[in-house]
Amino acid sequence: MSQISQIRHNSRKYAFSLFFLLFFLIGRPIEFGEEKGFFHGYALAKPIIRVALGRQLKEALIRASSGMKIYEVSDKYNLIASEATEILLRTSQIQLSEKFLIQVAMADSRRQAEKISQSMAAKLAGRIIIAEEVDRYRGRKIYTVRYGDFLTRGEALSFLKRLNEAGFTEAWIVREEIAKLEKEAFWALVDNHLFSFKEKTTLYLIPANPWSFLSYNGSAFRGMFVVQMKSTGLQLVNVLNLEDYLKGVVPMELSPDRFKELEALKAQAVAARTYAFRNLGLMASQGFDLLATPDHQAYGGLTAEHPLSNQAVVETKGEGLLFRGKPINALYTSTCGGMTEDGQAIFGGADLPYLKAIECVDEKRMDYQLNTARSALHFSLGARDLTAEVTFLVSLGILEEEKLFESPGTYLSEAAIAPEIETWLSGLEEFFKIKFPKSNPSAEPITLAAFSRLVIDYLGWSERMQHLLFPSEINFLLRNFPSGQEKDRRAIAYLIREGYLSLPPVLDSINRPITRGEALLTLAKILIKEKNLLRKGQFRALENQNLKVEVDGEIKNLKLSPQVFLFRLGEGGAWPATQLTLLGGEEIFFLERGEEVVWLKVGNHPETNVLDRSSAFSSWQVRLSREELSRRLNEYFPIGELKDIKVLRRGKSHRVLELQITGQNEVIIVRGLRIRWVLGLRDTLFSIDREYDSQGRISHFVFTGRGWGHGVGLCQVGAFGLAQRGANYRQILNKYYPGTKIGRLY
Repeated sequence: MSQISQIRHNSRKYAFSLFFLLFFLIGRPIEFGEEKGFFHGYALAKPIIRVALGRQLKEALIRASSGMKIYEVSDKYNLIASEATEILLRTSQIQLSEKFLIQVAMADSRRQAEKISQSMAAKLAGRIIIAEEVDRYRGRKIYTVRYGDFLTRGEALSFLKRLNEAGFTEAWIVREEIAKLEKEAFWALVDNHLFSFKEKTTLYLIPANPWSFLSYNGSAFRGMFVVQMKSTGLQLVNVLNLEDYLKGVVPMELSPDRFKELEALKAQAVAARTYAFRNLGLMASQGFDLLATPDHQAYGGLTAEHPLSNQAVVETKGEGLLFRGKPINALYTSTCGGMTEDGQAIFGGADLPYLKAIECVDEKRMDYQLNTARSALHFSLGARDLTAEVTFLVSLGILEEEKLFESPGTYLSEAAIAPEIETWLSGLEEFFKIKFPKSNPSAEPITLAAFSRLVIDYLGWSERMQHLLFPSEINFLLRNFPSGQEKDRRAIAYLIREGYLSLPPVLDSINRPITRGEALLTLAKILIKEKNLLRKGQFRALENQNLKVEVDGEIKNLKLSPQVFLFRLGEGGAWPATQLTLLGGEEIFFLERGEEVVWLKVGNHPETNVLDRSSAFSSWQVRLSREELSRRLNEYFPIGELKDIKVLRRGKSHRVLELQITGQNEVIIVRGLRIRWVLGLRDTLFSIDREYDSQGRISHFVFTGRGWGHGVGLCQVGAFGLAQRGANYRQILNKYYPGTKIGRLY
């Protein structure tokens, strides 16, 4: 290209750039377009959401996988970098302090708040503040009436008594953290180039390529970043398409690794989408829409995404919950404890017909009865129950059922003889795919040492034993045994170390006879561990003696043998049963022989029909000393020494809606969700027990409860339980949000 051509080319390029710049700064706002939003040439599909990843930050390190553009927007417009790989942002030192206020009331309108303020002013002198805030649960603005400021919590506590005497009995203390820069300066290190900025500068960090993504705190995010320089520190906001945002929300709110049900994840996606769409602009005055925390919705970005939850988002794209044509306030809770609560009872405000107390059970589906023609017999050796192991060997055809059942009281405790042990070992050939050597053993009882050598020889484990067992281990494991031949000791020690051979209660001799029970238990353990013959699945349904079981994500139809051995896993082991009642979703372990399930064990789960029974927080208990609880309560109220706590009112779900706290100085009434906060409990569905000291005074409070969360709306673990029973996401949402319809939000 000639020099003149180059000059003309550059002139056209700069003219176009100037036009492009003026277009953004003068001609158009930052976000525009019908289908997409544009941020300095970077396109995002609408709707767009702004999510605050961090606030009041001292520093932030942001990286780009394949380059990023960095724009400065303050009193000037400047492209700082076109393909930066990282930027380290840092403020000058932030000075932190705190103040305390007394929140007297919350109102739904400014007019109502002003009436409360006037009433206070007539009785009390001092600073009364009306603040416009956001109710994150009800998704709308509220007005708080507060009194203050106080420099210490003690001053605030002292003043609470005057407020109570004046008739304001629901006041409580609120702590606010104040952050202010010592010097209003910001700087950034962009690929080793240092830049400084004025206060209130905004930076746009935009991926330079379609395949590039930005990361912060080790997590990757879709979309772009906006860094807002404020007097209280850095604020980092992720700007992205709402559907992409949901891909980072759904797996954080309902783990697809733990709750592997697509329909439950789809229900979560629709609820989360509705909540986000309805609350766009909720925090607009602060420069974003929603927080990335559970205060709004937990959001983990690209790093948190999972194929199953992404599928849930994609398959419900644009769908939301509507009531009378408008998006609902789609609240949801982790574990409802068996029943959700009316939204008004927990949060106050209007009575919303779609946020009603719902029993967390599946009313439409019956339970399933698994039956067997077998009696629930027990086989034991001393104190050790061997029923599961010996019936497992019977199911495999290794142990003859007739011999076991003809004298169940003595068969397992009698000494085993060599021919029958070789017969049992030969039954293992099918599973180990090897040919065992045949011999003509005498019908003499076989010793512990001889049995161990025989197992090692038959299975071809001599090399394992020789090289994977050390002399110090032999001496340690057999330290209480009399000395014997090295080969005998090594074989026994190897089987003990691998967990196949159980030590007898009395360690007498390696040459004592081994019982049938000990030998059979060893062979069962070897088969279960080495060949993994028990399959694991999730029970779905039973239809005409055919099991529907999910195995590795695939639904299988399995015929249940009329003579199946049934077990339920419980405290102390697996217990035989003639009948099992299942609801769907239970974990099962089963053995197939031929084309039938001949042995089945149900995993441990609570004996209840509630849908959220698989949650670790379906039931819980917290024990607090009176002194410990007293210290906590005095952070909110000037009650002095705690005397007692009394439930005054409960809701439809039996959640505590009104609690009386009696202290030495004050009697306080606490209502709604605040009960959970001041007590520090997982939920308000609880009962209270008291423990007393030798003087008859309360020493401890024991809170026995159910659930985790506020208890309103969709029960997330309940949705999982419903999906396990075959419900689709529309049925799930219809249950927990009655009267709503699924429609298009955009």
